[in-house]
Amino acid sequence: MQQKQSLLLIILINIVIFCLHQYLFFYVKISDFLLQLLYFLITFLPLNVWFWRSKFKINFYHHWVCIYIGLLCSTFFFFLFKTSTTDTADFLSIGEFYFDLFLTILVFSFGEMVILICLNGVTYIFRRLVGYH
Repeated sequence: MQQKQSLLLIILINIVIFCLHQYLFFYVKISDFLLQLLYFLITFLPLNVWFWRSKFKINFYHHWVCIYIGLLCSTFFFFLFKTSTTDTADFLSIGEFYFDLFLTILVFSFGEMVILICLNGVTYIFRRLVGYH
């Protein structure tokens, strides 16, 4: 029971982190894309490392599965949020709006996924070198 609650908590926190990062990408006009990615790493890494080494005692692989599930759910939730809050009058057709939004969120989420895969590899190597179980 404790394991399920811990996994759900990690999924929810990662959904919030990813949704906030996507919100910042779309609504806060920071001219430097690398600065936004740095913000993502600064918020994402400490929280997940703390959860991984905390009292929850979650398996390394389960933790990363929770992170990927959080990314998938946050992409879906942010797509719903963005479609409900954006005025479609600026677009030629309603289909153009949804397709443009889908591609933008898909490309951004793919970028986050590539970062996560790289972090997964680095943490796996670190885990093996240090000997964490």
